[in-house]
Amino acid sequence: MSVFDIQISEETEGQIRSLIKWSKIFAIIGFLFMSFFAFVSILFYWSDIDSENPNANLELCAVIMTISVVLFLPSLLAYRLSRHLKEAVVNSTQFHFDLGLKYTANFFKIVVMSIFIFIIISYLIIVFI
Repeated sequence: MSVFDIQISEETEGQIRSLIKWSKIFAIIGFLFMSFFAFVSILFYWSDIDSENPNANLELCAVIMTISVVLFLPSLLAYRLSRHLKEAVVNSTQFHFDLGLKYTANFFKIVVMSIFIFIIISYLIIVFI
């Protein structure tokens, strides 16, 4: 397989296959956790609606559903990068290789930005509470 007149060695192809495998595993785990959090959010919404503070369940439901929604984009990007890179390796297509690299870059941008945002929010919560 040749990309911009660069030959991809067997070792590099093996590393790409490893990336494909791990991104697919991450995508599956992400989709499972997303579904689990959405299910738990619905359960919290349905439970104890008549309690003393009905908004508490709604607030908890909103937080859990937000976690579920936040998990969707990285999981989708991981699935897309694994699918396109697999297609590129199997069929030696430049188009799918380019798309796979695009989704890889977007995946890492989203994940790293999410980690930084989580750290900043956690720090602000610790400082102000």
